[in-house]
Amino acid sequence: MFKKPLKNLLTARWYSPPRIPKTQFNQSQYGTSFQNSDPASNIGDLSFINRAMQSRIFTEPTIVIRREIEMMNLFLGYEQVNKYSVCDVEGFEIGRIDEDDSLGGRGFLNLINRQLFRTRRPFSLDIWDHTMPGVKLGSVNRGFKFINSHVQCHIGDTKSNDIVAGESRQVWAPLRRKYELYAVENPAESISPQDAALDQFGAIDTMFLGWDFRVQDEQGLVIGGCDRSFGGFGREIFTDTGIYILRMDSNQSFNGVEDPQRMNFNKILNFYERCALIANCISIDFDYFSRHSGPNGLVSTSSYE
Repeated sequence: MFKKPLKNLLTARWYSPPRIPKTQFNQSQYGTSFQNSDPASNIGDLSFINRAMQSRIFTEPTIVIRREIEMMNLFLGYEQVNKYSVCDVEGFEIGRIDEDDSLGGRGFLNLINRQLFRTRRPFSLDIWDHTMPGVKLGSVNRGFKFINSHVQCHIGDTKSNDIVAGESRQVWAPLRRKYELYAVENPAESISPQDAALDQFGAIDTMFLGWDFRVQDEQGLVIGGCDRSFGGFGREIFTDTGIYILRMDSNQSFNGVEDPQRMNFNKILNFYERCALIANCISIDFDYFSRHSGPNGLVSTSSYE
């Protein structure tokens, strides 16, 4: 659990959910490396969690999330739904994360919301694995963004059976890009999935206009990351087709890109923490790298925030 300094009281988020009392975290429950075992197997029929845990989206040490080009947004400034492909490091597409255009059965209202609120709009994006056709693994959700983004990753195919596996909370800072990451702490000791506590496992604090979002533990050591990759001058100038590299294994994902002295090689993100990192990736794309989500399309003169 991260200890919050007194100065953080000035930037506390009024919309943050009430904290649930912590349960004792048992590190041996997850082991020192990520496996496909289900730590939530003791809390009833959670086959949807078992299914998600088998997906390569959540087991690969490194995945690449690439936002697809929106032609009407590019030329006309018409805000379309966001669509992302999920690839392994070899470039093979293993899944998708697509925005739900008919959220809550309000397709037309969502269309209006996208045009009016742009990147501040509420959204829900469904997570799909290509090896499980027609089966939704979960979703990435956010309400309306007033100041800071609060994005959650739900696991489950319907609202009646899904759980919040992890979440990303943007922290207001005038000259920094900051996030706090939370994940289900100890589901096996919970009575039900909804009772599982969310506990902070990492924080992101990168420089103004930074593209490398390193996840650090309480000691300041790197345990994961979400890096925005440069896609070429044409793509960067005219489109929002961002490429994000999610590094979820401290032993395999940072070779040659991070100082070993800054790494925590004993910590590998578990399933729930990986859910939080995926939510963080979507939040970063909406918060900082959607500069063409404006009314003018190619003639927009806006710049990165």
